[in-house]
Amino acid sequence: MAHAQGHIRDEFYEIIDKIHSDDKWLNSKKNQEQTRRYIGLMWNCTDIIPSIMHDDLADIASLLLTGDPAINYDRGKYKIGNCAQVARLLREILEDPRGGK
Repeated sequence: MAHAQGHIRDEFYEIIDKIHSDDKWLNSKKNQEQTRRYIGLMWNCTDIIPSIMHDDLADIASLLLTGDPAINYDRGKYKIGNCAQVARLLREILEDPRGGK
């Protein structure tokens, strides 16, 4: 496991923010490719996700994996603590038909 360079980590956080701000953002093939690229870059990153992003990530998972923002995503399924864990969550969202396909 390793740390990501600051600018790469910041761009990863920006992608998370874009997905949280616009649930249709992943409908674009270009945005899916960008997200996949950063998933690969962050796959083994042990950098800690800022706590302020935890609720945003749970919201993203609830909406994009269940299709209903009112359904709470099972937060126990994924530990959202570091970038590698978030990369795995984003991969699942992209592979889910309601997510980024």
